Amino acid sequence: MNILHSKLEDGVRKFTVQSLSDARRHYIITRRATNKWQCSCPRWIYGVKQTDGTRRRESCKHILAIREMV
Repeated sequence: MNILHSKLEDGVRKFTVQSLSDARRHYIITRRATNKWQCSCPRWIYGVKQTDGTRRRESCKHILAIREMV
């Protein structure tokens, strides 16, 4: 995974990464001071559908990759 940009501002670290499946797309992964992670990819935004019909957010492949790198 290519980290295109990394920025620290007010205790929030933001990484801009290139999509693994489409080089034209970029996602922003955010790590807050509370160690909470977010990603702008559809899997993280919309979550994973559960058997009961609800959706649950899980760490996406972008978050997992950045966690290993930092």
